[in-house]
Amino acid sequence: MTGYYGYELGRRRDGRGAATLKNGVLSRPDPPMRPLDVLQQSLHKRVLVEMKGGRSYRGVLDAFDQHLNLVLSAAEEVVKDQVTPHSGITLVRGDSIVYISP
Repeated sequence: MTGYYGYELGRRRDGRGAATLKNGVLSRPDPPMRPLDVLQQSLHKRVLVEMKGGRSYRGVLDAFDQHLNLVLSAAEEVVKDQVTPHSGITLVRGDSIVYISP
């Protein structure tokens, strides 16, 4: 059912809440999460970073920027099931990242 100004009332097709009508006031749904929002929620938590060339890093995400350059602490480099711990901080360049798993 479509309400005034074209807002869909009830449930969306993907199951998330759509605009709702409360006390005669139409409220908008929460905006979808963007990739940098997910990274923001992963700050100071362990993440897995898969790199080009088959390397991966596991560590605590301390910082990131808009280019997806990452700063990891307590990082471990994983190459073909061999784990190499790194002391201090590790800087990962964003353009060599395939994916980040929070």
